[in-house]
Amino acid sequence: VELLRLSGWPAEVLEARDKRPRLAADAAAFWRELLLGEHMQDVVLLRDGLRQLGLEEEACLPVELRQALDNSESVVGFLTNLARTSATPTATTTATTTAPSSDWLDALQANVECVDPESHLQQDALELAEDLGLLDMDEAQNAARVWWRQPVQCNESAVGAIRQEETSTPPAVQAAVLTRAGLRRKAFAVSALMSVQHPSASSLYICEMRRREPRVSPGGFTTSCSLRHCSDALGARLARWTAAWGRDDDGLFVGGPGGGKGLHVDQRPESNVGKNWRGHKLFALWPPGPEGEKALESCYGQVFSAPLTPLQVDALKRAKTVMLLRPGDVFLFNGALPHTALCISKDLGVTGYEGLLTLSPPHISQFIQVASSFAGSWRRVGEDWKEELVRNVQELRLLSAQESRASPTPDVETRQDLEDLQKHELPKLLEQAIAVLRKDRFCNELAWPGDAEAPGEQPLSLSRAEVAWFCLRRFLNKCCCC
Repeated sequence: VELLRLSGWPAEVLEARDKRPRLAADAAAFWRELLLGEHMQDVVLLRDGLRQLGLEEEACLPVELRQALDNSESVVGFLTNLARTSATPTATTTATTTAPSSDWLDALQANVECVDPESHLQQDALELAEDLGLLDMDEAQNAARVWWRQPVQCNESAVGAIRQEETSTPPAVQAAVLTRAGLRRKAFAVSALMSVQHPSASSLYICEMRRREPRVSPGGFTTSCSLRHCSDALGARLARWTAAWGRDDDGLFVGGPGGGKGLHVDQRPESNVGKNWRGHKLFALWPPGPEGEKALESCYGQVFSAPLTPLQVDALKRAKTVMLLRPGDVFLFNGALPHTALCISKDLGVTGYEGLLTLSPPHISQFIQVASSFAGSWRRVGEDWKEELVRNVQELRLLSAQESRASPTPDVETRQDLEDLQKHELPKLLEQAIAVLRKDRFCNELAWPGDAEAPGEQPLSLSRAEVAWFCLRRFLNKCCCC
């Protein structure tokens, strides 16, 4: 109660029954919501979900990260402990749980954000320190800063080209680009801000923390820090009944009191599964239409930390869902809608997110509509997303057909309480998703070339305001979840 009071969020908003999330009764109910449900404007919450799904911190996070968190009272302390923690494989720590670097600051990449106490706007700690002249900048580092500011560089393929040296970018700049993504330089920036007692450095938030170099995992290569994901808990046979599931690059978010993610929409118009391992966090999500539009216009990029402005209070009153996340909670929401989060615990908060696109027709339609709205340098990105979607759906349809003809065999992976889903309900949902794909000309011609029935209309008609929200992610640098 005291934490809620200190947050500054209005009590009438926090207590409003019409703003509460949709509660899943148990793990089976949560999985049904994830696989079959439609949550375009809702948040589905499973209290104590990490325990129910077998995703406790001990099973998911490397022991080195857990120890660094245990010995930290602040984000600065956490960064300091990472610098003291070896990331070199040892007899007790295998190469599958660490990266071959000198310490975890070298092994990880992330954004570190802070909050301007006057405007409430989130700020990039590295850019702030550079703007203030607190860090040395050579020609390559200046070029790397320009490179990262180009909106299209948000695309993973651009970063991958740098890593594989498949680019015309000069070698010195390539090295500076990768160094800039790493957590060590961000830690230097935080230290520099703290040394001058900059007011923005009092509320720090580490965003999208993942490994710099891929490691080998059972499903292939991954940059995820997590050792176990929601898809693992569900089982591979059921988890594949989605159009996409980002298990290889999910990020961790670490913040202290007053830290959080400003109001935003995610880069990819898909859903997120949040896993709240540590700390209490306030979360708000806005609906499409005028209410969400007004919130974005007045508070975009702002962290809703105390003391709230009148515009922030008004925006919270317009939110569709406002909730308190407790340690151990798991939640599902549509990341294409405006949302924000705020850490309110005295201790560090730690949350992980997995992006996924379900087979629900409204979610497929939203994804296609937003990808179709891209123009300029982002047009190819939207087409890549559509190609990935079509490929995944085609592979799933082929597997479904093969299994329907094969003799039934025992499957220890598949949860018995959900076994009937892949026999009846999920195949029906897949056909509905395919029907949506065929309404998009690009997807239809890609999957069914020469089909005379290819239509000319998009599957979902979004308002200009909704498209504008989703297109905002063109200008976000790796902004995903919160």
